[in-house]
Amino acid sequence: MTKNEVQFLDNLHFLENKKIGVVKNSALNEILKEKYPNFKLVNVNNNLDGITRVQQNEIFGYVGNMLSIGHMIQTNFIKDVKIINKLENETSNLAIGVRNDDIHLLNIMNHLVKNIPFSLHKQIENKYIGVKYEQQVSFKYLNELIISIVFIIIIFLLLQYKQKQLNINLEKKVQEKTKELEYINKNLEQRIKDEVNKNSQKEQIIAQQAKMVAMGEMLENIAHQWRQPLSIISTSATAMLMQKELNISNKEAEINSYETINNTAQHLSKTIDDFRNFFKSNKKMQRYNLKTILTNTLNMIENSFKSEGVLIYNQLNDIHLECLDSELTQVFLNLLNNAKDAYENTNIEEKYIFIEMYKENTHAIVKFHDNAGGIEKDFIDKIFEPYFTTKHQSQGTGIGLYMSQEIISRHLGGTIQAKNVSFEHNNQSFTGAQFTITLPIQ
Repeated sequence: MTKNEVQFLDNLHFLENKKIGVVKNSALNEILKEKYPNFKLVNVNNNLDGITRVQQNEIFGYVGNMLSIGHMIQTNFIKDVKIINKLENETSNLAIGVRNDDIHLLNIMNHLVKNIPFSLHKQIENKYIGVKYEQQVSFKYLNELIISIVFIIIIFLLLQYKQKQLNINLEKKVQEKTKELEYINKNLEQRIKDEVNKNSQKEQIIAQQAKMVAMGEMLENIAHQWRQPLSIISTSATAMLMQKELNISNKEAEINSYETINNTAQHLSKTIDDFRNFFKSNKKMQRYNLKTILTNTLNMIENSFKSEGVLIYNQLNDIHLECLDSELTQVFLNLLNNAKDAYENTNIEEKYIFIEMYKENTHAIVKFHDNAGGIEKDFIDKIFEPYFTTKHQSQGTGIGLYMSQEIISRHLGGTIQAKNVSFEHNNQSFTGAQFTITLPIQ
């Protein structure tokens, strides 16, 4: 309960650091101390004392039994205060007391109360006290958030549809290949030519599938990356609106809120540039700083990995070389996501990914390793084969590591190798998979 000019509160945490009255030595006093430790509780003698102190602006509000406060407001014709909210799980059960030596009267009263219809019970309660709630909710920025979410969902569905169409086309090509086997066997030279053409088409399809999978993972990273900044903007704007409504706003607080919104918007703009650089179609070899490419990649997946409890430790050095930055980003993303997925269905609590980057003679070395237990010995020699996966069918396509090897070896003239390693971290022993990329420095 507080003054009339205070708006309805949908969140009682707004009352933190405000003086709130409560009857001293009451059970409610202990409940408030435990549930709302940031309330500044002020002891009062009774309901009337609490209401009077609110009227005299000695305290911001008073907490007590809703029916008792409402009845006192009505019977004393108090006009300048009102009830603005109630505590969670609050009940208002009333009871009638009788002398403990009059058992017959107790039984009569219990029988009478049990047989009162619910509708009559509500009439009695409403006659005793009526409470009117006022509520005001602002949805000013809800539409923008909904539109953004719908836009992301539509793009995701379109990508799924395109992936399905690519799989259908691939199945048709396999069927066509079967029909042509008889003809190919008759002419060896023609067979070689046809096989070369079909392998080229197959590689293009696999490359396109890998790009679509990477785009799907990028959309998931965009959703994680934008969730916190959008929440900051919404919170700042809502706070300014509430301060205006409560007439407690000031120029300095407004400037701080505007700066927070502007800085967050600039951060969103930067993430857009990072994701746009990943999807650009430029295939021209250019000179890049390998550290910058990997740092931008880590920025794109930072929030999604934090939500999974995966910690990334890196030691990076400035190394400049000729490469395709978008394809190298695709390789880094694939290795990082594989490391994160390796922790699924495990009981490992401390999840780590370690990255090392250094120069060795005329080559750049980049190493990724985790502590997820490593790759099974029967599988480690097959992981770079197309369509081979150790993941569930709904999670893995088996083309990520194949395309990573194609990019590193055929496009960039390097090598990528995998093995299991044992190591120590924080005085603990771990085992995990290690991928080593070696790139020539031209």
